[in-house]
Parts: sequence; structure tokens; C-alpha cells
Amino acid sequence: MKVLIGYATGYGSTKSYAEVIAEELTLAGHGTDTLPARELRDLASYDFVVIGGSVRVGRWLGPAVKLAKWVVKAGKRHAVFFCCLSARKEEGRKQVFGEYLAKVKEKVPGLAPLDVGAFPGMANYEEYRFPVKGIMTGIAKKEGVDFSVNQDYRDLEAAREWARELARRLG
Repeated sequence: MKVLIGYATGYGSTKSYAEVIAEELTLAGHGTDTLPARELRDLASYDFVVIGGSVRVGRWLGPAVKLAKWVVKAGKRHAVFFCCLSARKEEGRKQVFGEYLAKVKEKVPGLAPLDVGAFPGMANYEEYRFPVKGIMTGIAKKEGVDFSVNQDYRDLEAAREWARELARRLG
């Protein structure tokens, strides 16, 4: 099966997850391409699409939403994953699977992912620009995260496990 892993990333976390997911799907025997959502031009050659996107202030990045709309319109089977700092805790993952996914489904009628993943990202405080820096500082205070330095919360093994299960479901 030919699988596209399309992603929208703000500071690189989502890209790293997309690459790990592609590695696992390839090991399972699927052909994979991993591309930024903004660079995609054609879905015709893909049997399945994994759509990944970073979350900013409770919203999936726009290019991920646009890709999801395109995938649904094309009638492609799909899975989605979210990358956000909230996903480093169980209650945050529940928020992703509930609130964040519901917001995306409102914007993308017909979205029916085979599976949904939620993975924690990195706190790239030193790279954030205005207004993201101010917004993220507020979120950091609320969640008790030290944003005075960059921190890596990624759990690439969780993404590998998710991708292995997805591969089993794809056959």
C-alpha cells in the first residue's frame, strides 16, 4: 500500500513524528512519502494518508486542516495525529481526542480517521516570535512549564507504537 504522511509543523516536532511514522510504516512493508502539507500537489497515487499537524492555541495548523479537507474530498482513507505540549499529560491527550479533534471535524465535514494519535512536542521558547512567544508564555505558566529554555517533550517511541498499530490495521 502506498501511504502519504503529510504534515504541518511550526517548529519541527510534527516533522520528526511524521518521519518516525514513515519509518515504521515502511518497515511494515508499505511504500511511504513524507511531505510538508504545503508542498503536496497530488493525492492520486496514495491509498492512505496520514495527516499530522501541530496545535497552536487549541487549533490545528491551517495547512493540516487544508490537507484534511483535500483528503476527505478525494475520498482517501486516512488517520490523523496531533502534536502539542498538552499531549505530554493524560488529561491533555484526552483534550486532543475530544476538543481538538471535534474542532477539526467541524472544519472538515466527513473526516473519519481510522486512528488518531496525540504526541507531545518541544518547547522552542528561544525560537518563538511575537505573538506566539507571549501566548506560549501564558500557556507555560498555566501548565507549570519552564519556557525560559528550550525543552524537548517528544515521545518518538509512542509514535512508533502508534504507527506499528496503524500498519497492522492497514494490513
